[in-house]
Amino acid sequence: MTRNEHTCPRYPALDIGHDDVHDLRRRLRDTRWPRAWPPTGGEADTDNDTMHSLVTYWADEFDGATEQDRINALPWQQDTVQR
Repeated sequence: MTRNEHTCPRYPALDIGHDDVHDLRRRLRDTRWPRAWPPTGGEADTDNDTMHSLVTYWADEFDGATEQDRINALPWQQDTVQR
């Protein structure tokens, strides 16, 4: 056993359900985009092309299950904070 297994309680694992992920991806794909207006790029806040790329990544490419496993594999630590 590792030191962490001896000294730290095991916290509940991060477990985001398939239905929740499916719902999030559906909502991302259903995003209603504003019409483009004259300023381009960062002149008018966030560029629409950048936002489209980010939403497409999160909706279709991000592997949440792998990231969830990576987070759950991290060691947990707990300490007492004195005031």
